[in-house]
Amino acid sequence: EEGKCRVGKGDSIEGVTTSAGDGSRDVPIDDGTREPRTEDFGQLTDDNEKKDAWSPEELSKAQAADPRIGPIHRLLLDGGERPPLSSVVAESDEVKAYWNEWPFLKLVDNVMYRRLIDVNGETRRLQLIPPTTLRQELIRRCHTGMTGGHLGTSKTQDQVSRRCYWRFYRAEVARY
Repeated sequence: EEGKCRVGKGDSIEGVTTSAGDGSRDVPIDDGTREPRTEDFGQLTDDNEKKDAWSPEELSKAQAADPRIGPIHRLLLDGGERPPLSSVVAESDEVKAYWNEWPFLKLVDNVMYRRLIDVNGETRRLQLIPPTTLRQELIRRCHTGMTGGHLGTSKTQDQVSRRCYWRFYRAEVARY
């Protein structure tokens, strides 16, 4: 059935238990088109101080205040079509790069995301565009991984790109 996968004995998917006679069952899969949830960043929240920083309200505030993404965030909040380039010509190169990504940007709970598009033109997933103030923390947590081991550059870049996007994130991860 579309949107499901077969899980059998020995297969491991978080939150799935197999209780059918043959030890398998159909479970929904995430095709990447669902709306992001704060829980998607749960592994990034190990204390109350940081947990608040990842709430939709705090993310939206931080994005709006960030000089690198704030101008685009505010334009998205105004809604409508992409504004003319002249409205961002005095801004940083990063703001202009996000202006160029306009068709792929989306607000969810007033938080700015980039739609990752597959070869068929379908949205594969939404990537958070994190404010500059949270990027190093995000890289640190992706580098540390779920098991506490330290991932290499390539795997850390993969973990960041599964969740987020910003201009030159790969170089920033490599420097980390």
